[in-house]
Amino acid sequence: MSSAETKSFSAIEALPTELHDEIVSHLRENNVIYEQNHLLYHTEQDYDHTLRVFKLDFRQRQSLDALISLRLTCKTLHRSATRALLGQCVIPLFSMRQASLQNMEELVSGEGILSSMTPALNHVLFDLEPDYCDYRHCFGDIRTEMDRSLFGTFERVFPLVLAKLPIIQTLIVSIWTRCEYSMSEEVAPSLDLAIIAAFRNCLVTALGNTTLEHLTDLRLTLPCAYDFVAVGAALPDDMCARLRRLYLGYVDATGPGGSEQYLVWRDSYGDGDEDVEFSNLQKLYPNEEYINALYSIVNRCPNLNSLGLSATQHLDGDPLSGIPAAVKGLKDLYLYRVRISHTGLIRLLSSTSSDTSDPPNPITSAWLEAVELKSGTWKDIFEHLLHCSSFSYLCPKDLVYARDELSHQHKLYNSRPWEDSGNIWTRHEPDQQSLRTLIRKLIDKAGGKEKYPGDKLVTDLWD
Repeated sequence: MSSAETKSFSAIEALPTELHDEIVSHLRENNVIYEQNHLLYHTEQDYDHTLRVFKLDFRQRQSLDALISLRLTCKTLHRSATRALLGQCVIPLFSMRQASLQNMEELVSGEGILSSMTPALNHVLFDLEPDYCDYRHCFGDIRTEMDRSLFGTFERVFPLVLAKLPIIQTLIVSIWTRCEYSMSEEVAPSLDLAIIAAFRNCLVTALGNTTLEHLTDLRLTLPCAYDFVAVGAALPDDMCARLRRLYLGYVDATGPGGSEQYLVWRDSYGDGDEDVEFSNLQKLYPNEEYINALYSIVNRCPNLNSLGLSATQHLDGDPLSGIPAAVKGLKDLYLYRVRISHTGLIRLLSSTSSDTSDPPNPITSAWLEAVELKSGTWKDIFEHLLHCSSFSYLCPKDLVYARDELSHQHKLYNSRPWEDSGNIWTRHEPDQQSLRTLIRKLIDKAGGKEKYPGDKLVTDLWD
């Protein structure tokens, strides 16, 4: 490096830290990244991808490549670029793994690299998946003493870690593995109810007693629907009012109707999963009896832009469409395993209030997966979206008609639902035609196929 270049970097390093951060903040990309618009919520398949590309503002995001390159120039700009990177990326903390728990303990004690970066940590994921798991789930009673020790550490440090994150905007607490009945062994998992209760109490304590003044994005994937009874009671009203994004899901899929994996004997007369047992957790707290706890939380969040709900036994979505917070101002919607009428779904996708004098708010994206329509047709839904001028992304996956409901005559059965997937299963030909028209319009709006995420679309929709 020449002496002139050395002097130049010396001059840069002499500038105040605030000015370095201001310089770095101008490294923006002007192009719109449509491909990431739907990644507001995560599923198991999108886990790694979501962590890598999570962004708050898709039109004004900092260039990751430029920031990474900037970290190689000098120490001062390295620090500013690192703060910027941490500020826009989700930082995963694998809360049931020894190394990550050690980092969390260092953060609490004020030691270690992660501790020095806490002022810049805006988005944090607490992942409760262990290094290994089986169908019995990470809270299964076959966990080792080491697992129990790791959980004890997590239970102790989790509220303390949150207290050390003064500007956290995104909080994700997630259990990724679905808890399912074993079809091969014909046995439901036995879960450690004491650990689940301790985890629930830990979460309630942390959310209820920690001031999270900047939190606008809360995503919780918990063992069962009952957990949201306790969580909802703990959430302060002012925190709910600040939330712009909310994702609520649970993973205990045992019992009839809990999973497509149980539909081996399904036919036009029934699903054939009546003998699938519930776990000991659902025997105590059946999901279907505590669904309203999720809706109660949604109802307390009047300023949502994005909403995601993920169930095991299908949620009744019609009560959701009557909640003002779910239909006024919503721009992004994610639904997984929801049963709903066509009028209820259109109301959710219209993003308007019950007051007809209020103008409709523009919904921009929807991810609808394993949604069962009770009335009307999917053509009604797609044609509604076709006339939403601001709508730019749709992920349709395994859309069907509900059995024994008003539109049951359109239901087409997937012969192997545990392994085969499609965009829509229907006997009503106009459904396919209207979906194809909608997708092609969205592709054109995005500027072509290369700018529209088509990995979830079948060939006849994509071509």
